Amino acid sequence: MEGLGETFVREADKNNIPWYIVAAISFQESGCGKKIPYVDGEPTYNAWGYAVYGDNVHSFDNWVQGIETMSRY
Repeated sequence: MEGLGETFVREADKNNIPWYIVAAISFQESGCGKKIPYVDGEPTYNAWGYAVYGDNVHSFDNWVQGIETMSRY
């Protein structure tokens, strides 16, 4: 997620939340994306533990989509 600070801030402003909240959740849940689930060997870009229940793992197409979704959520 390095280099995506502007994305975190833009999405936070758009959704009227503190700029640091989505980043802080990713830090707590996955070490800022360092420990994310993989499905069939592919990264899920899910650094937030969002909709992860046992073998059910929600995937995002990329980090930006994950930040956008989590900021809305």
